[in-house]
This record gives sequence, C-alpha cells and structure tokens, in this order.
Amino acid sequence: MLQLIFYQFQFSKKQWSSMIPLFLVSGIIVGLSLNGIFTIREILHASQVNDPIPIFVFPIVFGGITLFFTISTAIQLLIDTFKKDYELWDLLGANRTQISLLVGGQLALIASLASLLGYIISIPSTHHYYYFLQQFFGKDWIPDIPLHFNLLAGASSIAILTSLAFLSGLFHTRKILKAQDKKQNKVTRFFRVIPKITIGLICLSLEAYLINQIFQPNTMINKSLFLFYLLFTNLFLINLLSPYLQVFLIRAYSAMFFRKHYAPIIARWTILHRTLYLKSLNTSILSAITLIAGFQLLSQNIFYLFQENADLELKISFFIYLGAPLLIILSNIISITLLSIEKEKENKSQLDTLGVSLYHLCIIKLWEAFIHCLTIFFVAFCINSLFLLLIRSILIENHQNLANRSGLFLPGLMICCILFLMLFLTNISGNPFTKGNDA
Repeated sequence: MLQLIFYQFQFSKKQWSSMIPLFLVSGIIVGLSLNGIFTIREILHASQVNDPIPIFVFPIVFGGITLFFTISTAIQLLIDTFKKDYELWDLLGANRTQISLLVGGQLALIASLASLLGYIISIPSTHHYYYFLQQFFGKDWIPDIPLHFNLLAGASSIAILTSLAFLSGLFHTRKILKAQDKKQNKVTRFFRVIPKITIGLICLSLEAYLINQIFQPNTMINKSLFLFYLLFTNLFLINLLSPYLQVFLIRAYSAMFFRKHYAPIIARWTILHRTLYLKSLNTSILSAITLIAGFQLLSQNIFYLFQENADLELKISFFIYLGAPLLIILSNIISITLLSIEKEKENKSQLDTLGVSLYHLCIIKLWEAFIHCLTIFFVAFCINSLFLLLIRSILIENHQNLANRSGLFLPGLMICCILFLMLFLTNISGNPFTKGNDA
C-alpha cells in the first residue's frame, strides 16, 4: 500500500502540490506555538517570572478551529478533482477503505513535507513574534526568554498535521464515496443525513444560548465576550449552510435579474455545477469577513470603552486572536484557487463545442466572478447586520451609542473587490483560450 501511495502521488503530484500553501502556513502556526510553549515550559521550571505561554496558545487554538473547517472543504474539492481516478480504482476492485487509505496516505505525505518546511520557517518566526509582542506588553508581562529550536516541538508539529491530514483524507474520502454509492436505499440515505442534522441542532442551540446570555443581566464586558464567542460559532453555521444557502440565492436573483443575456446564464450554471468549489470558496471568504468585521465592530463600539490606547490594543488583539485564522483562510483560498485553475483546463472541450471566443470567455468569467462576490457580500452583510444589532442592544442597555458602523460593510466590500479580480485573472490565466487559441 505504501508503494502504491507513493506511485499514485508521483502521478498526480501537480494537483497535490496545490495543498502546500495550506499545510505550509498551518505548519508555521503550529510550529511557532509549540516551539514557544515547549521552550518556555523548560525555562519556567528554573526561574520565577510571568508565564507568557498564553500568547502562544491563542494562535494554535483559534487557528486550529479555522483549520478544522478549511481543511475539510479543501479535501472535498481535491477528491472531486480525482473522482475519475478513484472511480477507475473502484472498477478495478478496490473497496472504499482501500481508496480512502490511498487518498489519506497521499495527503499525509504532502502534509508531512509542507509541515516540515513550515516548522523550519517557524523557528526564527517564534523569536520575532515573541519580541514583537514584548514591545507592546513590556518585559514585566513578557520577560526576556532565550527561545531556541526544540526537537520535541518540531516532531509534535509534524505529527499533528500529518495525522490530521491522514484522518481527514480517510474520513472525507469514505464519506464522499459512500454518498456516490447509487445502490443505497432511501433508509440508508436518511440515516446518512442524521449526523448533519444533529450537528446543526447543536450549533443552533449554542448560538441560542450565547444570544440568550447577551440579553441576561450582566456586565458589558461579559456580554461582549459572549459576542466574541458568537463569532466562532458563526463559522460552524456558515460551514453547515454552505453551499445550500448560496445555491438558493444564486437561483433566486438569477431568475429575477439575469434571465436574458447569455453570459450570466452560462456563468450561473457553471457555478451551480461546481457546488464543491462554491462551498470551498464561500466558507473561506465568509469566515474571513465574519471574523474581521465582527472583531472590528466589537473593538470600535465596545472594547474601546475599556481601553486607554484603543487603536494600539485593537491592532495587538487582532494580531493575537485573528492573525492565525486569517493566515489559514488566506492559504486555503490560494490552495482552492490553484485547484480551480486545474479544473478550468478540463473545460476546454466543452467551451470549444459551444463556440466560445476569447471575448465571450472574458464576459462569462466576469459574470462568474461577479455572482460569486455578490453572493458572498450579501450573506456577509446579513450576518454582520445581525451581529451589529446585538452590539446595539448592549450599548442601548448601558446608555451608549454606536460609535462606528463601517465594519458592517467595509471589510466585505474590500475583500470582495480583491476576490473579484483574483477570480477573474486566475480563471482567464488558467484557461487554454488565453494560450494561443483563436479568439
């Protein structure tokens, strides 16, 4: 099996290499956190100083939560790319477990290589991260500690990410192959939906509990902490609702506004045909917008009331709490973009059949990018509007007014503008029409 995993990886290493950005950044974050924690623990046994370990715990905790979502969607998109290969293995007599081990092994291989490089980069990064924060918190809170290479931290970092990649690949491959099994009866399909319904109910119950706590008698700072926790439960909700909500919205406003022109019609059906890509892109971008906008609204309307230097503390808090999640989301966007470029090349024969010229292709891809961005911005605006209403209710209760509403739309607008250009340019650059075909 190990030899087969290696040969299969060699055959499709270009596609697997698209996962390097995600695992590389994850390796840097996990390596930085573990290197700091392990080194500081060794030194704290021999000296009586303040414990700065929490500054290394936050990146791995919040980054780990984000990685949990992003890796699942990226793996599903990757498996969909190799669907024909695995269908061939199925015809040759391989069962679901063997195919799942094949995918998990290849994913573990690329994760181990990327996480090794990530840990090497994290060694100097740990030093810079620690002393960067020391400048703001001072030596009383973050004392001078000689940070160095730690073998146990490096081995743990590589082992964690490799194991996570292997288990994720194993689980999601079995899940997808099981879902594609046409021999399943209605009862089996019903029981397959039960876990999703259970997770959805747990997520909604948690959201309801946090919202209920916000309206209970409590201090403003405690209520703002419940809002902060709500930001991360929103990530669960986004993951559960995607791509069903996006498909509904695209069908709705496409039917209302984009019914006559060829470009939005083709763009709409292209997007709806690739639901895994739609989910991967939306969960990543919406997670980024939700975290940035939510944190901005909290900081500019509530947290600044308790801070002497609000602007500085906002930047530091943003760096500690949201730096790791946003880096992982960004790396995931790069990974799924690289995968989408490979996918675009497979559409050449279909576009040739339709007689699409380079000009028509550009118009279609512009509409694709616009529909993606419009959907993401609308969903993000709705989530942020509800979040702002909760902030407003807390402020009214404490006889305060909203100080700044820009977080409601500004992060979403800026990210969607960048995303629009990125989607259009990558789709055009990855298409064979731009490489010598006649317009």
